[in-house]
Amino acid sequence: MLQKNDRSNQKMLFCTLCALRNVKSTAVALILFSLLPLSTSFAAGLNCEKYEGLAKSDLNYKHRDNGERCEGMLSKLLSANSGSYFHVKSAVYGQVDYDLDSDMRLFVKTEINDASVKGKLELIGESLNVNLHYRLYSQIDPNSTFSWSNSDVIRQQQLADDEFGILARVHGSNIAGGLRAGSDKYLYVPVVFYNENTKPNTDSLNVTLVSANNISDVEIFDDCKAANPELIVSTDYIYANEPILLKLNSDNCDSTNVTVHLPSANNNAGEKQVFSILR
Repeated sequence: MLQKNDRSNQKMLFCTLCALRNVKSTAVALILFSLLPLSTSFAAGLNCEKYEGLAKSDLNYKHRDNGERCEGMLSKLLSANSGSYFHVKSAVYGQVDYDLDSDMRLFVKTEINDASVKGKLELIGESLNVNLHYRLYSQIDPNSTFSWSNSDVIRQQQLADDEFGILARVHGSNIAGGLRAGSDKYLYVPVVFYNENTKPNTDSLNVTLVSANNISDVEIFDDCKAANPELIVSTDYIYANEPILLKLNSDNCDSTNVTVHLPSANNNAGEKQVFSILR
């Protein structure tokens, strides 16, 4: 028969073994947990679930591994900025150029020689075709090159290069002076776009605007020379979601602004919308 002390010692030994087993189990659990794949939003630092995609499809808007990004097809068109007539859909040096007949890597490069921009840039790619709800999103450093493959979505969806818009932007809250944001609170950073078979081209700066509404009598000015803005678009009518290509001056500018004037025909006499586009 066990004595009282022996029973106490046996109980203590049993509890110690249980504790060790629990520690071992916990350690194993932690090791197994560390081997599990991270959730898409955590792994990429991106919230790919923010927008609804196409259910049960490889083309669904989701995190893609071969280039840290969210990319895919949405179930509906994203609305324009609240209260805005126009929004910027693309800002590119040269032109978007790629082949849909073969897989290839695509590249965008950004250059900002201004220390007032803090943190990362948002990189956004969208279809210029209102009926094709494509979106790409990532976060990149101000002076960097980003690369991804056209095989995951672009080639499968047969998204033509002349319907592909892309830009980088930074919110005004991340600008520490010097550069200014526009009416929509963003500074847009044009990207240099090229593919594995082409060289970067910076010959021209092409910006695409899209209106959220049908608007009549619109004038758009390039404020590159602030004292003498250049009228680059004057039109009687613009349809909602119709891309408007602007070829901007990028040499020796003293202003980043592009100004859209909405004359009295829209009952907005004197109203204007200013976009800040880095030159």
